[in-house]
Amino acid sequence: RPLRRASISAPPADISARRRGLALLAMANDLRDKGIEIANDAVRDDNAGNYEDAINKYCKAAEYLMTATKYEKNPVTLKTIREKSLEYVQRAEALKQGLAGKGAGGKKAGGGGGSKEEEEESEDDDDSDAAPSESESESES
Repeated sequence: RPLRRASISAPPADISARRRGLALLAMANDLRDKGIEIANDAVRDDNAGNYEDAINKYCKAAEYLMTATKYEKNPVTLKTIREKSLEYVQRAEALKQGLAGKGAGGKKAGGGGGSKEEEEESEDDDDSDAAPSESESESES
């Protein structure tokens, strides 16, 4: 009776797809974990007053997290990653604006052109000269 040779072939398609899925999940986790690690460093630098380092780290953390979104399949995790990325980018922008304002002798950078939000705040400050509202005048009586 002749010996049967074991055939060596590629693994079934479902196993290969599963391995790819696990590899992508591992990649998403690695990228997310690295982004979180960098973000934690950014927060430490931010709290210590090392704003330039914090800005760079917030941006780098956001990059890692946004790259992780390409491989993340869980919609809840995906939403959280996107929100955190946005939060880090916004904090980096706020720090950049603060440093730019500090470098110009405390004045707003860019020729004094503040944001719409800053303009609204300054308008609210002017309300102190206005007549009190009905509820305020009643409480004074």
